[in-house]
Amino acid sequence: MQFKSPVRLFILLFGFIFIFIAVSSVVIAVSFFNMLLDTKKENNTPAISYHSTDQDSVDSKYQEAPAIKEENQRTEHEDQSVKGLALSFPPPPSILRKPLTGEACEAAINSSPFYRDPKSQAAKAQMALATEGRTEDADVLREISCFPQAAWIIGGSPAEARARVEEINARAADQNKIALFVLYNIPSHTTPAWRSGLKNEVYRDWVGAVAQGIGIRRAWIVLEPDALPLATGLSLNDQAIRLGEIRDAVEILKKHSLNVRVYLDAGHSFWKTPDAISALLLKAGIARADGFIVNVSNYQLLSDELIFGRAVSARTGNTSFIVDTSRNGNGPPSDKEWCNARGRALGLKPTIKTGEPLVDAYLWIKPPGESDGDCNGGPPAGKFWLEYALDLARNAL
Repeated sequence: MQFKSPVRLFILLFGFIFIFIAVSSVVIAVSFFNMLLDTKKENNTPAISYHSTDQDSVDSKYQEAPAIKEENQRTEHEDQSVKGLALSFPPPPSILRKPLTGEACEAAINSSPFYRDPKSQAAKAQMALATEGRTEDADVLREISCFPQAAWIIGGSPAEARARVEEINARAADQNKIALFVLYNIPSHTTPAWRSGLKNEVYRDWVGAVAQGIGIRRAWIVLEPDALPLATGLSLNDQAIRLGEIRDAVEILKKHSLNVRVYLDAGHSFWKTPDAISALLLKAGIARADGFIVNVSNYQLLSDELIFGRAVSARTGNTSFIVDTSRNGNGPPSDKEWCNARGRALGLKPTIKTGEPLVDAYLWIKPPGESDGDCNGGPPAGKFWLEYALDLARNAL
């Protein structure tokens, strides 16, 4: 019995060790097997497909892409060392939106509070393309022709200016829409007649005729783009004359057109400082106007213009403002070209739903596709340039 007891103890100890090793081996084997299964599952899990039929999930995943792209462009613009480098990347195929359908175009026209002129150059060009059987180009051009754009009232006699404003505004009123106008007829400051006041008198009559053409109907007016930013280069005497013209025009429009909103031009973020332009706005009657506008006919990024606009607003009594987004979808070119700059894109569509307390609207003040002048292969200023218009639209899709 004394001999058997140690043997029995040894056998029990050995059995426990064996059982422990066996159980541990099983646990290790199961863990390893599960790891293999997880790895295989991860490798076989399909990635998010840019061609997925679940469009809502794809769109929600990338809904912040435009803002990210814009911020990247702004940073690139501020960093002089990387100017000219191509840092943009093509979006996934599902983000490349198809052009508007005819039904979507009608919906856009009906939903906007602003008047879209069916007789605009873009609208006529779109119809001509469709008639010629160039359906793809016609569809692309809807990205421009379906949205409201400002009508530029340039020169002409007071009677001619009144007639044109009256015609457009009557059509807008029939549709219960707001007409958009740009008055662009400030007298040249280089002639003796201007300094004598003769041209100032003619200009006041011209503005008065425009006011009569608007009457009691609703309209938003951008008053004399470039006039105030360029005034910084005038002598103090000539600058005072220029500021007086703008101030008189604001007073005439607000007095005789009861439902008109008037916005003065403040240039853009890469032109004048907020201090410089604010001083001119205050002297030009911004307190009597409804606000100011930035980026007219230019390409500056919306993020930059919002920063600039807020700074100007803070210096002019928290005045509200508008941003021209007609061609700033890709931001400014690296060479700072302003005239028919290539590679640009449409910006945000016209809307009063800006999400910015100080911003009354994003509008297309410069009609996209209308030439800045005979530069960079373009036709004379104001003429519709189909090639350029299609390029703007395609770059925005």
